[in-house]
Amino acid sequence: MKTVEAIIRLERVGDVRRALAEKGFTSMTLFQVTGRGEQKEARLDLAVGSEVVFDLFARAYIVMAVEDDKVQEVTEIIAQTAKTGSKGDGLILVRPVEKLVRIRTGEETP
Repeated sequence: MKTVEAIIRLERVGDVRRALAEKGFTSMTLFQVTGRGEQKEARLDLAVGSEVVFDLFARAYIVMAVEDDKVQEVTEIIAQTAKTGSKGDGLILVRPVEKLVRIRTGEETP
């Protein structure tokens, strides 16, 4: 088992969730986070001579526990659906899971 973690644009969350659900992947944890990667700061002009500089951007952080044989499918769905072609589209991390314990049942998955 692995965790698939994706940091994507907030406006792409709905499409990503729908695409995953269509393929049967409905279990996930979703956070709203701020951060930055390689993209530069953004400037917003408020009024004449007044501007605000942003160097952290709102993003969605998705965490999913995925069976090893489904990781490739999940990462492809996320990558294809979240992509806009612009800097700041995000990234996907895949990490091994040593053990998963379902709290309600006590069931353990190695």
